[in-house]
Amino acid sequence: MRYVITTLCTALLALHALGQTLYSISYDSSYDSASTSVDSVTCSSQLISEGYATYGSIPTFPSLGGSTNITGSNTSSCGQCVVFEFAGNFAGVKLINSAEGWDFVISEEAMDALTNNITIYPHVNARIIEGPYNC
Repeated sequence: MRYVITTLCTALLALHALGQTLYSISYDSSYDSASTSVDSVTCSSQLISEGYATYGSIPTFPSLGGSTNITGSNTSSCGQCVVFEFAGNFAGVKLINSAEGWDFVISEEAMDALTNNITIYPHVNARIIEGPYNC
């Protein structure tokens, strides 16, 4: 009986996971540079109004990144925190910029956390853990 229940639970979890959207994620090591000015990102006006001048001054540094959903400085995704899951690993990232070529582009350190420091992954397909989350 215990085996049947365990098998059913595993099957249900697998079905749930299959139904979740996967997002393409790559990294850009420029998000890991603390001295980079926030003037260089799409969400700069919001970041400056919050008192941030460089990436290093943002409390979530270096867990920063960009999204294709960010198309301008007034996009509601500016400043949003997103938590990704890949192969049982998690990484939370504050979105501060647009992204091209991928759904999300994150810092190399956040990518390392997401891939458990397996550097053979130049990009991954990960899911977003439901939020919202505060960074």
